[in-house]
Amino acid sequence: MNTNYLESIDWEKYLERETDFFIFTIFVEAYGALLQEIAGIRFGHQLNYYKRNIGIFYKSKLELQKFEKYFTGIIEENDTLITNWIEKEKEISQEMKTEIYLKKYHTVQEQIYFFKEAIIYNTIIPYWLLISLNSLNSNTNSNSNSSNAHHPERKEKVEQLQQKLEQIRQTSHYPTLLTTIIYHLMDQAAKKINIPVELARYLTSSELIEILEPEIAIEHTTTVEPQTTISAPELTTRKNECYFYYNNEKFYFIYEDFTQLEQKMSVHTQIPLQKTIQGITACKGKVKGKVKIINNPNNMKDFNFGDILVSINLNPSLTPIIDKASAIITNEGGIMCHAAIISRERGIPCIIGTSIATKVFKDGDYIEVNADEGIIHKIDY
Repeated sequence: MNTNYLESIDWEKYLERETDFFIFTIFVEAYGALLQEIAGIRFGHQLNYYKRNIGIFYKSKLELQKFEKYFTGIIEENDTLITNWIEKEKEISQEMKTEIYLKKYHTVQEQIYFFKEAIIYNTIIPYWLLISLNSLNSNTNSNSNSSNAHHPERKEKVEQLQQKLEQIRQTSHYPTLLTTIIYHLMDQAAKKINIPVELARYLTSSELIEILEPEIAIEHTTTVEPQTTISAPELTTRKNECYFYYNNEKFYFIYEDFTQLEQKMSVHTQIPLQKTIQGITACKGKVKGKVKIINNPNNMKDFNFGDILVSINLNPSLTPIIDKASAIITNEGGIMCHAAIISRERGIPCIIGTSIATKVFKDGDYIEVNADEGIIHKIDY
């Protein structure tokens, strides 16, 4: 563990998700060299924590600020680049719709590259453009001298872009790609290195390539043999709990000394017991009801009409249960996040950005949601 390196970075919690390990790691990879190639920017520092289907991304605070500033600049100055990005996303969506991608990409490397492209064009770029649009809109509202205030045509363009990006964010491609491509590759890898299929779910994309296409892996290393030394015990440890950081297009896993690491970098904080929390109002309204925490679409069958949907972050895969919800509460999100957008469209009271809702409340808790004030209170009964 490179303690000196980890301590030198100004880490900030970026996102928390209930997610497959492979999805977690491939998002980390997508934020690296390929995003630099496509969009001209990347995260050079990425620290991550994973424990039994919950993944937490930590980024450099300085790099997070640079990202928003960079995409804000693109919105203000480079309409052509944004148009090209949206057209590429349409092309990928068409391949998904027609299932051409299943025949078009033959090697493991090609399939994983397409997976990363889909993540970047369908999720990462629209997400950052919407974050930056929110920042621009906030500045417009507080500054009467802003360019949009004096140029109605520019304001119209921004609104049109927002609508296009919101439409893109309605659908995520990566759950489908995980099922139709990656799980099959993992099954093959499990047989080849003689490990249980369940543990193959904790391989990274580079490990899949090294196992299934070692001749390609050798081309990208200075050694004669590929570096796959992965074992069932290590994959079991990854599944249970691990930290890892991503540097120079390589993963470095940490399986011990978590307490020392967390104390030095202050990446975990204890949540105090409390009955009332606050967040940001995304859609006004007042509701009382029972909490149902849903982070994974596999659990949607347990959601009943009138339940209050509490989630780390409402992603498009949870859309089928939203019309049943009497209110929506999330840990994360800004005013342009998926939860905010869809709650306003459907008139569902919604509070976002609470940071701790899924940790304070549990299934069955009876709560009062005051989305007019951004307050949630647990009721004893």
